[in-house]
Amino acid sequence: MRRIVSVAAAVIVGSGIGRAQPSPTPPTESSAPAQPQVAPPAEAPVLSGPKVATKTRPASLVERDAAGKIVRLDVPPPVAALDLLDLTKEQRAAADEVVSRRAAILDTVVRNNLETLVKLNSGARAANPEERLALLEKLGAEAEPLKRRGGLQDELMTAIGPEHGVAFRALIQEYGRAVFQESVAEQRAAGGKADGKKILAKEVERAIGQEVRRSYDRVFGAAARDFDALLKELAVTPEQEGKIRKVVGDEFTRSYGKLTPAQRTETFWKVFRELDETQRRTLIQRVR
Repeated sequence: MRRIVSVAAAVIVGSGIGRAQPSPTPPTESSAPAQPQVAPPAEAPVLSGPKVATKTRPASLVERDAAGKIVRLDVPPPVAALDLLDLTKEQRAAADEVVSRRAAILDTVVRNNLETLVKLNSGARAANPEERLALLEKLGAEAEPLKRRGGLQDELMTAIGPEHGVAFRALIQEYGRAVFQESVAEQRAAGGKADGKKILAKEVERAIGQEVRRSYDRVFGAAARDFDALLKELAVTPEQEGKIRKVVGDEFTRSYGKLTPAQRTETFWKVFRELDETQRRTLIQRVR
């Protein structure tokens, strides 16, 4: 799945499904990075969490770990920024609805195109441009409903109202700029020339990869957790667990997550044969 996610990120970027958030112009070796519109505190503590707004300090998504590195958000910056805005219940509900509807669309794309994502992974590794392009076009067509909605930031801007626009954009831009400048500094510290375009492309790919992983977990994660719970309930031995996981995993891979009724029945009996009498009775009771 890790390889699928990495390819999916590139796929979504390449097919135009994803959109990078506004970012500063990449600096060249002869030009300094653009200054942030929202300046962080002059002496921010090394260990700090997402900051809330006060009369003397603006809200911020920038958090640093013990080494002084930026702690990357585990949700898109526009979504994280919602928590730092003084939204009404109605505005927050409208924003959450936007996030929910976009997630549902992406979940459908992932659910219906697991085979395409797997093939893209193989196609990318085989460096087959024609095959990859055809698969990208297919995935792009499947994601058309998401593309029609436009960018996440723009859609959330509409949901929360214009009175929050300046603060909303500033939070996102400050975080993006901080991440960008940290990457530039790391490249230069390593003795290389900072490539702004590659840095931005990598960040977009990383962000979309996170979204695909979350979508995959929403689509298939619940079933996986139920399966783990079932194995625990059956009290299988390590040897049994290895065999059962291989049976189920092979069928999932072979069908790309879309088992037919016949495949489900066949898989059930393969698992059933690996169990002892007590475990079989437990499984039958669970099925009933």
